[in-house]
Amino acid sequence: MLRCLPRLPIFIDYRTTTVWKEKEENLAIATLEQRDRVRRIVLRGPRSGSKLLGALNHLFPKLESLICVCSYPALVLPPTFLSGSTLCLRQLILEGVSLGGLSPLLSSAINLVELTLHIAGTSSAPSKTSLLTNLKCMPRLRRLELTFSYWDFAIPNSSSHPAGAGTVVPLSELTHFIFRGDDPFLQMLVDELAAPSLQHLDASPCGPRPMSSIPRLCKFIGDIERRFNSVRIDFSLGKVDFSEVPLSKFTESQAFRIPFQRGISLEQMGNMLAVLLSTVEELVVEWDLHANVHRRDIRWRGFFKNTTRVKTIQVTSNLVANVARSFQQDGYDLDLLPALEQIKVRKAPHGPRKEGQYGSICRAFGPLITARQREGQPIGLSFT
Repeated sequence: MLRCLPRLPIFIDYRTTTVWKEKEENLAIATLEQRDRVRRIVLRGPRSGSKLLGALNHLFPKLESLICVCSYPALVLPPTFLSGSTLCLRQLILEGVSLGGLSPLLSSAINLVELTLHIAGTSSAPSKTSLLTNLKCMPRLRRLELTFSYWDFAIPNSSSHPAGAGTVVPLSELTHFIFRGDDPFLQMLVDELAAPSLQHLDASPCGPRPMSSIPRLCKFIGDIERRFNSVRIDFSLGKVDFSEVPLSKFTESQAFRIPFQRGISLEQMGNMLAVLLSTVEELVVEWDLHANVHRRDIRWRGFFKNTTRVKTIQVTSNLVANVARSFQQDGYDLDLLPALEQIKVRKAPHGPRKEGQYGSICRAFGPLITARQREGQPIGLSFT
């Protein structure tokens, strides 16, 4: 029947198939035999060593997109996977794959625009040299997403691999970089990647090791020379979002997201982020009942010293007393947030709006507003 069809491009999509029956597998294999017509392949749940995977050990000269999503056990790609048919490949998404067999595929995928790798089930460290070498050969890459879901391996200390002249991997067209995995490996990547066009960064180190990559992340972002207008601190999710646009125009896809580093004070965090905070004019703080830090442990004074250009601060109502207290030191400190023009208070999530709440907010910030008013620096106050 397939031979009777016009020679139109073929798009193979089995994303809803989780259990491969013989009939479905045979049909997919028969379709894959039209190799010079296949443009896009989406597979879910193929098994290592299966006939279906074997059908992909051939040349697909016009293949533009491959999406392969697997669960346990991790999929091991054969060395002959796609047989080098990657010159037209623009999108490669592999989820639940093993490190073994990836390098031959990546080394030939030089025209990729989007690369997503979710690595699972490995007991060896990801090869920094191999991955960076492959990335260096992808000058058109615009989106890079890396996830390492197994952390029981030893990664060499990044100090044993000092970045120097000639080691930088330039990805001049990269706009989106997402990372989930072990902190030392993130450090290795940001030490050697250069992405001057980056518009979105979402770095979430996870695993058993303590996180220490924030200074390197800040340098990586600083080298891009972005001028951030707003920052949002979310204690419940443990993240800091920087944006070049005002918060009214904020979108997740254009944020630079940095995780909180456990075990350090807010002042230390502010010092680490000082360069990125230096141009910020809007600051939003979010805290709810699910936050993994208590309000009494949030001490703003040291952090505010790095936000001298902030004109607007927005906080949830359950942080009002905490923030207002930071201005009290021998009266009211007029040098803290010297550019402040507006305080916005928003009702705390997961809680009712209490009667008289606006009055208590006015009493908390009233002395500061009065002191600034005397100095000719009026501050507006709103509650929504």
